[in-house]
Amino acid sequence: MGLEILDNLPHDKVILTAGNKIYMTLVHKSAEGKFSEIHLPVDDAIIRRHLQYVASSRGIKGNFLFHEKDFDKAAAGEMMYSLLFPVAGTSLSATLDKIAASLKWSLSFTSLVSFSKAVYIPTGAQLLFEKVKECFPHHGIIFADFDSLPGAMRGVNAPIVQQTHGNTTIDLSSYLTAELGAFDILFPTNFDYLQILHHAIVSADPSAPLTSQQMKTKVFMKQFANTAATKTRSGYNPLLADFINTAFFIAPPKAPL
Repeated sequence: MGLEILDNLPHDKVILTAGNKIYMTLVHKSAEGKFSEIHLPVDDAIIRRHLQYVASSRGIKGNFLFHEKDFDKAAAGEMMYSLLFPVAGTSLSATLDKIAASLKWSLSFTSLVSFSKAVYIPTGAQLLFEKVKECFPHHGIIFADFDSLPGAMRGVNAPIVQQTHGNTTIDLSSYLTAELGAFDILFPTNFDYLQILHHAIVSADPSAPLTSQQMKTKVFMKQFANTAATKTRSGYNPLLADFINTAFFIAPPKAPL
């Protein structure tokens, strides 16, 4: 059982372009201590597995999401292509330094690729599900968390970034603008997506019907709680009226074979 665990787990930001290309996002720190984002083709093993889980749940096979031929070399130019697909043996850090050295090129990259949508994928939850499957293959699991958060950044499943000064909490526009360790990052959970991800990871057949369920907190409380005991004299019931931006995910235990 996990209560408000998912919103604190790390996520990865990927970029989906109008041409259905996918890029991962890395944060680079300059020599002056400033942070910026760099977008590269997906070569992170965790993100690759994540996208394959989603693909398998839709009955899609193969590693089509990551093949170099999917990159539009003509649109981006020869220099960009050489940076995004460095010669074998070139370290990723060296590539990042080369990219970050030219702000002008970075701006050109953004305009040429024409990013259309930023998506924050729950890779932290993915790793948790993978470990739970490994250690408890017949597990049952319950999560309760936020399914929406006010003041979030732009993007699908984007987080809120907050900084506390005394008794005041301030929403920041980006995680790139504050000093590391001086702010909180909280992610909303798309419970429909979480359900599909969990099924793809733990099921022997990802295309089989879902056995888990997800529901709003109000529905969960009506089904499983003694709501009569929490109803006030005025008729107000905190279990039903509050927590409107939260939901539950329930996956029943699997019977051993």
